[in-house]
Parts: sequence; structure tokens; C-alpha cells
Amino acid sequence: MRRLSLAVFLVLLALAPSAASAATCTGNPSEVKRLDLAVNGQPTYGLYTMPAGTPRGMVVFAHGYSYNVDAWREHMIRAATKDGLVAVTMDYRGLKDLPKDATGFERARGWPVKAGSEDLVAAGQYFDRLCGGFDRRFMLGVSMGGNSSGMAAALKAKTLDGRPLFDYWVGIEGVWNLTELANQARAAASTSPFTQQAYDDIVAENGGTPEQKPDEYSFRTVVDRGADIGASGLRGIVLVHAIDDGEASYDQAQQMEKAMRNAGVPTDLYSVSRKADGDTPDTTLDGNQTMAGHAPEWSTHHISMDTGFDALSALAAESGPPPCNRDFSTDGQANPHTTPDPNTAASGCPAKPTFSGRAARPSDSSKAPAGCSDALAPTLSAKASTAKKRRLALYGTSKDRGCAGLSRVRITVSRKTGKSCRFVDRAKSGHLTRSRSCTRRRPFLKPSGVASYKLTLLKLRKGTYHVSTIATDRAGQRKTVTRTVHVR
Repeated sequence: MRRLSLAVFLVLLALAPSAASAATCTGNPSEVKRLDLAVNGQPTYGLYTMPAGTPRGMVVFAHGYSYNVDAWREHMIRAATKDGLVAVTMDYRGLKDLPKDATGFERARGWPVKAGSEDLVAAGQYFDRLCGGFDRRFMLGVSMGGNSSGMAAALKAKTLDGRPLFDYWVGIEGVWNLTELANQARAAASTSPFTQQAYDDIVAENGGTPEQKPDEYSFRTVVDRGADIGASGLRGIVLVHAIDDGEASYDQAQQMEKAMRNAGVPTDLYSVSRKADGDTPDTTLDGNQTMAGHAPEWSTHHISMDTGFDALSALAAESGPPPCNRDFSTDGQANPHTTPDPNTAASGCPAKPTFSGRAARPSDSSKAPAGCSDALAPTLSAKASTAKKRRLALYGTSKDRGCAGLSRVRITVSRKTGKSCRFVDRAKSGHLTRSRSCTRRRPFLKPSGVASYKLTLLKLRKGTYHVSTIATDRAGQRKTVTRTVHVR
């Protein structure tokens, strides 16, 4: 059977009440909330946090094997607090959640990376719609989360306005070759109940052994999906892997580095040797805790995890160069930890990352210039004209009155049905969402231009529409103009 495209099987049907309260996409970054979605007609859930101010961007986290979203609370809080990102972690459909163990975190059974990849994309698209789009969009996966996030990248998902869903991807100690891992786990299963459990779960996910289902294993093997990932629009990948990793062997990172560079995606590899003082204990090939091994994914103090999350922070803040096919050595006992200096661009490499939203919005930025205190909302004009074949043109101008400068213009278009509203979510087809409260003005539609903008909607149903146009400056000040338009 041919695999259906993402647009066919991702259907977002239900929202948790807690998600609806986050319509502004700001909040208490220390407050972790639950998100409920339905993907392909099946329920799934996750956890998310919101930054205190206007979001700088979004990150979707992919958790690893034997744990679930519970282990990612501190990572999400860090991303929202330090990096200013909306952060979400999904509990993959098909995963069996288990009680907490001695680590203090919930455990899980299952290797549902195909469903997980769909859930990661669904979460990213949900928050992209809820928050009206982001300038910066990231994905980060650990261990089995490398497998699921790699498959998510291969889905080539897009934002509401057609941009790549993810700009940059960080993979920490990832499972990049599932066929190899399955064979290694099978060989070691007789001496390790945990390894036997992992092998059984991998076999269950693929419907058989690597010999019985080679195509299924190849489909879930990230290094085999280079062409799809190369066509996804990703701007760069950061890989972090311990040389002495005892669960996902280091050679998988080397395979991944080669595959992604061959696919045309700039890829940096951080090869980790010795741990830093006070690092969380981990699994190593030889039991020597001086050497860095496979880090517990919940750890907030382990050189492999820290290196990956520092790379995410640098990309989000544009404080260092983007991936540029560089190789680094990271040693927790050395000074400096990493060589060469990851904050210095190599010859021929860009000094700062670029994001897929920049070309469409060259004036867009996440914050006002240094020293600017802007409390003035922009000015905004909003006009509309109708034409034959149920077309509606929305256009106007916007200008910032303070020192911050314009950020963006977003538009919502709704059609009232009784006491509820249905919102246009596809400008070219006039498609309407399900009925919901008229106060939840989502999704946003992105016009072309900012200072002078225009949006044309096609194939609208006859009726009365309410149009809200919102102009936002870099300090977060907003001006909203609402009008009623009749399409006959």
C-alpha cells in the first residue's frame, strides 16, 4: 500500500482547555501545561510551555526510548525561559505510559516512531497556527527521539503559509540507523533484559525482524531518508554523540553526518569524549564514568545534553554561526570544552543563521533594537474589495509610530454560524475550520508585505465575513482593525 501524504492523515480534531487559554502564546514559562490533539483520528497528548514575552520562535522536542514527556519538563522550561521559545513535547501514539521509577520520572514501553513523527509535525503545525507563525522553528530529538524526529523531517511538512515547518534540527545521541541498532540489540539481548525489551519493541513497530521486513526498517532508518530530508527545507543540522556511547553507537552519528551532507543539508558533528565534573551518570561501553556515554534524556547536567541544548540556544539567539559541515571535539575536562570554537565561523561559513521567514518578512524581528522603549502601537489601514468567482482582496498599509519598527501583519477571516464562528484556514481554497468560539481568532493568514500588505482569498462561500487585521511591532505593540465584508 502506498504511504499517504502528511496532508491526508494529519487531522487536528480536539484541543485541551489548557491549550485554548494560551491564545496569546505568552505565559508563565515555569508552568507546564497539557496539550491534547487528535492525529489521523487517534488521540494523542503532549506538554508545552510558553515564554513570558513575545515568542522568539518554537521548538518541538522528541523524547527517547523508555521515557515519555514527563522527563522533559525542565528542558521545556529552559527553552521558554532562556531562549524565549514556545516549547512542546509529544507522547507518541502507541506508547504505553508506565509509573515513575527510581529516577523520579514516568517510564514507557514502545518504539512508535512512525506515529511519533506524525505527532511531532502535528504539534508544530498546531502551534504555528495558534501563534500566527514564527520566525524561528526548531526540532530537537534525543536517542529514539532522533529516529522519530528524523522521520518527521522526512515528511517535508509546511507551515500554514507554505514555509518549511522546521529551520534547524538538533540530534543528540540519536538512533540514525534502526536496522543496525536492531541487529546489535538482538545480539546483546541474552545478557540484558532491557536490551531484549528494546529489541522486542522495535520488532513490534516494524511488524517483524530486519530480515522479514527490510523495507519497514529502511523506512524508519533516518540515514536512508536523505533525499526526503534534503527536500524538507531544513537549513542545518547539529549532531551531538559520545564516542563511548553504549546504547546508540557512535558510528551512527558518522553515518548520519555523511548522509545529510550528501543530501545537501549543512551538518555539524560534535564528538564528545570525557564528561564534565558532576555530570549525571550514564551508560558507557566499558562502565568508565570518566568517558561520556549515553546520557539520560532527563539530565540537565551532562556534557552531551548540554552541548545540544547550547547549540539550540545559539541558533535561537543568533549568537553563533549556523551548521556549516564542521567537525568538533568536545571534552568536559579540557579548557575550552569544545574545539574549534563553535562561536567563530569558519572560512566560507555564514556568521549567523538564517530562517525561512526572513525572505518573506525582511523587516521582521523578535525584539526591539537595544535601548528602544516603545509603547506606541502601529498605525493600520485595512480595506477590502470583492470580485467575481467569490474572490476577496484584503489590503492596506501599516506604519510603526515608535522606535521598534514593524514586525508583521496577520489577518483572520471568520464566517459566523449561529453563536459560533468558522475561520478561513486556506486562502487559496476558502476552506473553513470547524465551528468554535468567535473570540478564538485562529488561524492567522499571512499577507504579502508588511508596510504595504495584500491578501487575496479565493473560492469563498457566499455570506458575511468578519475580517480582523493585526499589525505588530518589534516591541510587541499591536493595532487591530475589524470590519465586516459581504461575499455574494
